[in-house]
Amino acid sequence: MAYQSLVTLTGVELQNHLKTALRELRSIDSKERTEPAEPAKPYDGNRKISTPKLILDVIIGAVFFGAIGAAVACFFFNKSQFSWSTAMVGFIPGVVLYFPVVIIWTKSWRAKAPKVEAEYKQWQIDHESWKNEFSDLLQGATALHVIPSKYCNELALEFMLDLVGCGRAETWTQCADKFEEQLHRWQVEENSAEAARYAKNASRAAAWAAWGAWRS
Repeated sequence: MAYQSLVTLTGVELQNHLKTALRELRSIDSKERTEPAEPAKPYDGNRKISTPKLILDVIIGAVFFGAIGAAVACFFFNKSQFSWSTAMVGFIPGVVLYFPVVIIWTKSWRAKAPKVEAEYKQWQIDHESWKNEFSDLLQGATALHVIPSKYCNELALEFMLDLVGCGRAETWTQCADKFEEQLHRWQVEENSAEAARYAKNASRAAAWAAWGAWRS
């Protein structure tokens, strides 16, 4: 059904078409909200980490832990002034502590890796199935396809349904024209409301300024 066929619909036929289009739109919106959320991606075991980057990561981590240790040592043992000797007392244990923390974290991460990988593979299957269902739903929305995209929303379709149902419009052209008029009216009302709020705030600011001048 092409757009030219939509223009020829009148009365009950147009009303039924709008109802079908609205039902299709709501089905698409509902399906779109059920898209499976992508979980955390599993670690790619085949990805190679360059030796310089690995060394740099180790150095940064060790220095970070050492700095925390130095700050703690200076805070507890020498609050009055900074001392390099006191800082080193905390820096060395901080560096030493870094390595067991990394080992524990690595073991914990490796234990979770199979579960993460399984969840990601299941998501890929579910998402592919969702994409196929969503694509079929879009292709099956024959009534919605012939309606111009600017009117493919609930506000426009519900407004046009009310027009046809109340007898205020008989053809698609009349529905579109009356909706554009109403849309323009809403925009004017919104701008008027915004202008009124601006004027109110401006008058309030002027009153406060006058009161401040009188006080001074």
